Amino acid sequence: MSDNDLVKVTVPTPHDMAEAIKAHGPATGKAYIVIGGSGLVGQYVVRTLLARGETLVRIIDIVKPKLSANSDANAVDSLSRAEFIQADISDYRSIADAISRPFGDTGRTAEAVIHTAAAIRAFERLEYLKPLSYRVNVEGTKNILRASQALGTVGSFVYTSSAGIVVPPGNFLRLLDSRGRAVFGDDVPVDAPKPRNNYISTKVEAEDIVRAADGVKGIRTSALRPGMSIMGPESIFVSFILDNPGINPIWGGKNMNSMVNAWDLGRAHVQLSDVLFNRPEDVAGQSFAITGQATVHTLSEAYRIMQFYSRRDLQFRNVSELMMFTLSHFVEALLFGRYFVLKSISYITGSQVELVPRWAVEAKLQYIQPAMWDFTLTDTIVDDSRARKVFGARRWTVNNDCPFTIWPAIYTSNSSAVTLSDVETGWEAAPNTPGDGSGADYYDISTVQGFNLPMQVVPSAMGCGVAECAVDLNANCPDPLRGPFAPNTNNTVPIGCKSACTANLDGNPGNSAACCTGQFAAEGACPTSGVPFYDYFKQSCPFTYAY
Repeated sequence: MSDNDLVKVTVPTPHDMAEAIKAHGPATGKAYIVIGGSGLVGQYVVRTLLARGETLVRIIDIVKPKLSANSDANAVDSLSRAEFIQADISDYRSIADAISRPFGDTGRTAEAVIHTAAAIRAFERLEYLKPLSYRVNVEGTKNILRASQALGTVGSFVYTSSAGIVVPPGNFLRLLDSRGRAVFGDDVPVDAPKPRNNYISTKVEAEDIVRAADGVKGIRTSALRPGMSIMGPESIFVSFILDNPGINPIWGGKNMNSMVNAWDLGRAHVQLSDVLFNRPEDVAGQSFAITGQATVHTLSEAYRIMQFYSRRDLQFRNVSELMMFTLSHFVEALLFGRYFVLKSISYITGSQVELVPRWAVEAKLQYIQPAMWDFTLTDTIVDDSRARKVFGARRWTVNNDCPFTIWPAIYTSNSSAVTLSDVETGWEAAPNTPGDGSGADYYDISTVQGFNLPMQVVPSAMGCGVAECAVDLNANCPDPLRGPFAPNTNNTVPIGCKSACTANLDGNPGNSAACCTGQFAAEGACPTSGVPFYDYFKQSCPFTYAY
């Protein structure tokens, strides 16, 4: 994206996001527990629940939510309204007590559990380090499931897995050769190679446990596989760069991965929980890839975008990938050699040996190990079209009793598929567009006949753009174009904004410059400028057709 493109981007505020979430639907009134609610994903799940009006929301984590300097006032307010209980998921008694407690004086216990907690140690691959991931990711998940089943009131269980499950290990030869690129969805090939890093291998095992538990003690279970990078103000990737006053060493700038915003991921968790209650046959016992917009950026583009919006000058320095690759193997060998020697001595002295020394943690050397390359040597594009169809599918029957056109539309950013009459979810058809021999389909959004509802077309295929008129043109519609109006509002609340043609501003629709009819119908006769209120439509929705 160019600087001009970035200038035009409207960045939604946390308040905007909270208001958008309310449009998704009313509060359910259920009692929710978010395991790992202090982490990045968990915080946004909690904020999503509270934004739509839920009042019984509990965070269970080993620490309270930490808010960085990049956090907003909305985050502070939201998270302060959630109940917090400290617990260790690797200790069954601890987590069982936290899950089983009633919510305040309501006497009610949890009905929905969303498990986002994880030990994200994707940089480790050696077996001696696996307990650091296994204890939390596998044993912790078993404990949470067991405690939820014992409670007797839990009806839905959503687990945060990883899209990395379906991504094959990196090919180190790509450091010297061309890069690989692949699109991954929900299916894991039967012959898929086993993951090499401890994080993904334990996530695979935990996800299998969750899916196998579907239906046990009346709990319906499902898993989300976010991919590939989770972005937000509190994400490690963003926070480290924004908070680092020095030079940020970077590599892998050509790497191109799908990214998902933490707000979108929080909403996806809540949507999946809702579907487990309302349509369990569509999602229970299954896993769903989930990501953000179809547009995929390289890491270099991500760095440039952060610099563009940063309040200060960010400094980056490219370092050699081959050098970092070599260094990662040296660090791994150093840490293993140190552990092997001290462990051998401990058999004599009886002393305890830390798996990872404190100096390696503080110097951040533990992150520079060969497993870190697994996700940097393939351009991974996540296809979440199935989740978008299943989570948001709604059947609408539209009976138009009005004397004017009603355009059924997709409410912007709601990921809600619209079906009419008896058309089943998932139905599709090629657009009825002129063929030019290229084999490509065309789609667009038009305000030529005016505006009723915000609309967005998001293609599932890569390389296709998003078409949208994402703002509400009714509220600020110019007076000559306003109408029709909502009933019983004394013509003060417009539910449509007409075009100059539809509003018949020049008095003769059969011979109108605004409608390109009559003497203005011939090629070259229809005016290319000066059409009344053209700028209102085009400036508000630049990517739509307008007169």
